[in-house]
Amino acid sequence: MDSSDLGSVVTDASEADYESVCDNFTDSEETSNLLYVNVTFNDSIERFILSRFVELSTLENKVAKRLKLDGQGFHLKYIDEANDLIVICCDDDLKLALDTLGSNNSINLIYEKTSF
Repeated sequence: MDSSDLGSVVTDASEADYESVCDNFTDSEETSNLLYVNVTFNDSIERFILSRFVELSTLENKVAKRLKLDGQGFHLKYIDEANDLIVICCDDDLKLALDTLGSNNSINLIYEKTSF
């Protein structure tokens, strides 16, 4: 399986698959292309897995689907190394956020409903 297949395999992974999805990959390069996403929403956390090469629109669609947001506007934010809360507005912002992950391939995002 190459990395182009990865997104379609893990995009629909349920929370139950969160820990076990890596068992399907034997090549460490393939598992390094997985992105473990944790989204804080109200007082809960939604977890899912995507390809590390995800675009912002795909990430936002997955968040909206998982949180059942049906057309509600929102922003995703993350906390950077300096403890600043950064809004992800475009693919370049997402790439910067992903570049700061290090080796754990896990990103913690904060959901914020837009006011307009």
